[in-house]
Amino acid sequence: MPDPPTSRAEIQEPFVRDQEIDPADYYPRNYEPDRLPDWPVEGDLVIPTEALPEQLRQSMGEAHRGKAVNLEVLREAPRD
Repeated sequence: MPDPPTSRAEIQEPFVRDQEIDPADYYPRNYEPDRLPDWPVEGDLVIPTEALPEQLRQSMGEAHRGKAVNLEVLREAPRD
């Protein structure tokens, strides 16, 4: 993901952030995903495909799946 052109603080009133619900109140017990409450982050945000939820991975295009297969073959190929 490329850096967004503006920060959260620039486009959101402090009042809105002050009303934010504590994630512990709405996520299921024992589930606490990594969140990005402050953005933009330093540099591009890169998420490994393996870390994506299965449903999201399955929704990605055929070209992406083909690329993933090719990369795996290259990783397993002997190097001379």
